Formats: sequence, C-alpha cells, structure tokens
Amino acid sequence: MKRLFLDANVLIAFHFNDAERRQQKAIDFIFSEIEKQRWEGYISLITFYQLLYFVDKKINNPKAAAQRAFAYLSVLQLTPFDPEMLLQQKVELFPDYEDGLQHACARSGFCDVLITTNSTDFFASELPVVDPLNFVLQYGL
Repeated sequence: MKRLFLDANVLIAFHFNDAERRQQKAIDFIFSEIEKQRWEGYISLITFYQLLYFVDKKINNPKAAAQRAFAYLSVLQLTPFDPEMLLQQKVELFPDYEDGLQHACARSGFCDVLITTNSTDFFASELPVVDPLNFVLQYGL
C-alpha cells in the first residue's frame, strides 16, 4: 500500500474546498481512497497545527477548531517528529524552512511520495514530489 505524505496546502485545500477545480477533484479523490484504505495518508505535526490555526482563524472557536482538526486523525497518521530535525535542516537545499521540515517528516514516516500543490519548493527532495492531479493521473485506480 502506498504511503502518501500530504503537504499542508493539500490538507488545507481539502478542508476548505478551495483549490483550483481540477486539483480539488484530485485532492477529493485522494482523500476518498485514503478513507477506503487503498492508500495510507500521512501528515506532519506542522500540518496538523497549520490546519488547526486556519480553522480557528476562520470560525473563531478554538474548541470547535480542535474537534475538526482532530477528526482528520481518524484517517490520517502523524509522521514521527524528532527535534533533531530542526537542527539538521539544510537551508541551501530547502530555502523555505517549513518545506524542509515537511520533507524531513515525510522521510521519517517512510512515505513513498510527497503530494503538494507547490512542487517547485521541493526541488531537492529525496522523495518523488507530485501535485495532486498528476498523482491521480499517474496512480489513480
């Protein structure tokens, strides 16, 4: 079973249903397949926090925001996070520090592919990086 690491922009687009139309359909399909347990979905603790932040910002209700964010953990798994990852980041490879941490988390979860809507930020990735639409076109069932 493929282990998919979902970048924060993918989870947030899924939650708010706000990606470009074709990308959104692909994101919805990916989540549907994860829910059917055809693929395993992984996110980082960073992504979980970002979702929590944006949901709370939108609804201004921390308790409800937490409930919505935690609901995703019934279908998505958190990758391991070691504080040592913070110190081992190579800024020359990942100028956007958060993207470097996401990549490190994807690797720590032994994910097969990193799915993001801005694949250009992951030019130095040791994992295959693909946007949702191209992932579905390549691997869709």
